[in-house]
Formats: sequence, C-alpha cells, structure tokens
Amino acid sequence: MWCRARRTSIKTIFRGARFAETLRPEQHRGEGSTRYGRLGHIPGSTNVAAADLVNADNTFKSPDELRHRLAGPLATPKVITYCGGGISCVEHDAGAHQARASRGTAVRCLVIRMGTDPSLAMATGN
Repeated sequence: MWCRARRTSIKTIFRGARFAETLRPEQHRGEGSTRYGRLGHIPGSTNVAAADLVNADNTFKSPDELRHRLAGPLATPKVITYCGGGISCVEHDAGAHQARASRGTAVRCLVIRMGTDPSLAMATGN
C-alpha cells in the first residue's frame, strides 16, 4: 500500500497496530547516514531487519527459524511493516508468508513520508 493519506487518516487506519521497521538495526537506532530525510524510526516501533531473515546466499531461512525470528513482531493481530522504499518490508512480508505466519501489511513509503516532514516525530536509539 502506498501511503498517500493525510496524517490524521494514517493514525485512524493504523490504530491498534504494531509497527515493525524492516531496515537494518543501525538505521533503526538512527546511526550512520540515511536516504530518507531524517535518521531514526517511528516512536514505539520494533526492529525486525529483513536482512536477518535470509541466509548468506539470499535464500530465506527455514520456516521454523523464520517463525522464531518473527514471533515477537507477529504476536499481535495487526502488524504494519515499514521501510524506506519498499524492498525491505516486502522481503520481510515474503519471509512471514514463507513461514506461514503472515499478519502484516507492507507500507512502503512510511519512512520517506515521516523522514521528510519535520512536524512528525522520529525516534533514535532502541
């Protein structure tokens, strides 16, 4: 889903959802550089890096390993995965599907939207 909604609509649509950022941990903490406007993550979101769901040869880990890694983020009925441009959150959702544990909705542009609007809160650290 490409988010073209206004801020108030986003809050209404996603009320009660758990946000899981799928970028690398250092990006979630707000360290290093970013292409998304500002460093950091949506306040209250967890980090489940899509890169942690694949093996060195870029194949997905086993379904059991995926279920283990996704157990926390998928413990709630409504999970919104997000990243900057779409690749990481779609990879994360594909991994969840592979593990037959999918409950998420990929929101491909959320960090770009939040990162470029200084009136929206971004957090750093864990």
